[in-house]
Amino acid sequence: MPLRILHALYTVDPGEGGAMENVRLLSAVCRYLKHRIEVLAFACGDAAWRRQFPGVVHEVGAGCARGEATQRFMLWLREHARDYDCVLVGGAEGRNAYRAWRVLRETGVPYFVFAPRYLGFSKGVPREWAKTKQRLFWPLAGYPLFRDAHAVFFSSEEAKREVRGCFWPYDCHEFVLTCGVADVLPGHNTQGGAGFPAAHPEWAGKRVFSVLAPGADLIPDALLRAVRTLAEAGLWNRDSMRLVLAGFDDAGAADALRRAVERHGLGGIVHGVGTPGASERRSLLQASKALVQPAQAENSGRAVAEALAAGKPVLIARGLNLWREVLGHSVGLAAEDSEAGYTALFNGWLRESPAGRAAFGANARRCYETHYTEQAAANTLTAVIYLLIGATQAGGQSVAPDIFRHEMDFL
Repeated sequence: MPLRILHALYTVDPGEGGAMENVRLLSAVCRYLKHRIEVLAFACGDAAWRRQFPGVVHEVGAGCARGEATQRFMLWLREHARDYDCVLVGGAEGRNAYRAWRVLRETGVPYFVFAPRYLGFSKGVPREWAKTKQRLFWPLAGYPLFRDAHAVFFSSEEAKREVRGCFWPYDCHEFVLTCGVADVLPGHNTQGGAGFPAAHPEWAGKRVFSVLAPGADLIPDALLRAVRTLAEAGLWNRDSMRLVLAGFDDAGAADALRRAVERHGLGGIVHGVGTPGASERRSLLQASKALVQPAQAENSGRAVAEALAAGKPVLIARGLNLWREVLGHSVGLAAEDSEAGYTALFNGWLRESPAGRAAFGANARRCYETHYTEQAAANTLTAVIYLLIGATQAGGQSVAPDIFRHEMDFL
């Protein structure tokens, strides 16, 4: 039976990052499955992007003052929420989340929450201001939002464990939802990748290790120290190996990275580039030997899924999204966020036989096709919605979260 699903968001501006892209991808696949997908948002951003969105968008706050936009959002939801089988609430801190909870607890319409990637306290990243803000808002807004939701979706097992230990009180039905990403672009293959090297001919024929950190403003110093240690030991070939950090658009951040590279004596080895678009990201991954995800790469889940789609292994810091899945599916290596940890990652990679590296790549592509396609994410999402809505309609008081331990149970 087709579902009627409403996304309640603060904005659908693609500039907001991976969350908006996930909504777009899920909406496209859900429409293919005959589900009715609509979006309620305070603002929509670029009008051209709105026209391309695969679903109806209700923008209620355009041109309004903050208070008026909030009232319009709540009024629209109160009048129309019962027209849908469920509501998917994006985020946990935004105005949309708290206001949606206030309305939906009155209407009784089932709702689900997508926990934002930055909700937990990132390891190795100084975010004291964020911690203080989250601790203050949690008992009044975050806790009731999670408590009354039919389920809270996390991007990885690690994200779920981290949030559990960060907040009190804490009570919700947890579920790890697959991070669905589009397959490699038409005309590309998982071994090619001519697009990105064409823009950087100086890297042609080099062994490239890429770091995808959209909007990065922190330098992964431990990673740079590890590369320096390897280079000094003669294990990092200065002629053939390159580390490319993508995401340094800001001039100040780019200058800081350049100074760090010079300080560690890694000129010609480590390169920083701006945030690539979707096509450039895929091309960079296809041209890489592996994806490297240091602790500063907070949006690691999407990058890891994209690497798997390109059939590329992943070298990841423990504690980041999907690091447990990387080890569990044998698609790469994981180590601690330290100079010794990153040194061990590269040493482990260099010690692998060609057959072992090829197996990592084959496992990566197989893992993507099984768990991280757009279709897999949509199937998992709708399976959970069907199950929980059905349990509620049948009179069930609650559903034990243990049945949601692994997303692949629903595939």
